[in-house]
Amino acid sequence: VIAEALNQLVPQKANLVLLSGANEGKCDLKEKWFGTQYSMEDIENSWAELWKSNFELNPDLHLPAENKYI
Repeated sequence: VIAEALNQLVPQKANLVLLSGANEGKCDLKEKWFGTQYSMEDIENSWAELWKSNFELNPDLHLPAENKYI
């Protein structure tokens, strides 16, 4: 089940969220339930191509070791 979920993590399905006070006033959309302002934009082709390629992964980003208690 976990492997199936990890196989779904592909660039074509990416949804990036950036939260920063530096973006205040730059959001042109508002969600309907809480009125939270947000904006949307396409990912630049250069980033999408990089993610599709076989680039070196950061070794500090990994799944934790198995926990036999869960």
